[in-house]
Amino acid sequence: MVSKDEKRPRGRPKQFDEKTAIRKATDLFRRAGYDGVRIDQLAKEMGLNKPSFYRAFGDKEQLFARVAEAYMQEVWTEWQKGIERATSLDEAIDRTLDISISRFAAAAPSRAGCLVLTTMPAAAGEHDQIQKSLHHFLNAAQTQIAEKLATKFPDYFEQSALSADELASLINSTMHSLAIQARGGATSAELQKVKNIFLKSLQPMGIK
Repeated sequence: MVSKDEKRPRGRPKQFDEKTAIRKATDLFRRAGYDGVRIDQLAKEMGLNKPSFYRAFGDKEQLFARVAEAYMQEVWTEWQKGIERATSLDEAIDRTLDISISRFAAAAPSRAGCLVLTTMPAAAGEHDQIQKSLHHFLNAAQTQIAEKLATKFPDYFEQSALSADELASLINSTMHSLAIQARGGATSAELQKVKNIFLKSLQPMGIK
């Protein structure tokens, strides 16, 4: 006779794919927030039983850290490609914001916004590690954008009173606004209007 323990699956299921599991966890966190998700929900969504979940990802905090890191790496890779393909500074900024808008507004309403800019802040007040991670991601994003723009368009920054870091800070702030508005229900067309107003505001600084 086979015992109940022997019937229970051990380890990861054969069809388990870590990238797919991380993507499903990302969607769940974006829908429900960090505190709104339970371990059993995560395990079910990712196609794992709870023992397999703990073996694969540790706990919810560790999984969320991996989810956020993977999310930011995807975004940064897209930003890099967009800036590289741009032939002017204003096009590079336009592409960077377009990439962000497509992520913020393309999801279903319950997943609109940004994992880092709208999901993490809601949990940062109660979870010190998430607050530290959020601070790190925000600073890293600004630094990466500034370095990429300065490298791609050195002539502009040699002649302008506006530094690459200051411009990246303005871009970051605009992205924060876009993410919050998307989470609040703004459409892609409405977010594009906000982006265009921002681009217009840069024209007096020679970015046009």
